[in-house]
Amino acid sequence: MNDEKIITVEHVNQAIERVLKLKSDYYWELTNKQTSYRKKLLYTLSQSVTELFSSQTTKNYDLGAASSTQKALDVFIDDGIIEQNQNKYEFSDPIYKVFVSRFL
Repeated sequence: MNDEKIITVEHVNQAIERVLKLKSDYYWELTNKQTSYRKKLLYTLSQSVTELFSSQTTKNYDLGAASSTQKALDVFIDDGIIEQNQNKYEFSDPIYKVFVSRFL
């Protein structure tokens, strides 16, 4: 950090990179145990999609039926990967969101 003890965007980015490096084995293990459909849904969620169940999102991200998406979301919620806040789905671990966005 600089002499004034100000945290910059660069400091935050460096911290994210360190966490990604430290937790990459865990993140790969967590990701690899998912089905291909769930991986696709994780990637979709990592893109901060606002209308997850819309026909446009389904088309853009090659998702299946809404019932399949809901079942996968239920698994993610049960496993603590995703949290539902009102009608919005968010990653419980924001660094895992970065990982998914970069590597899936």
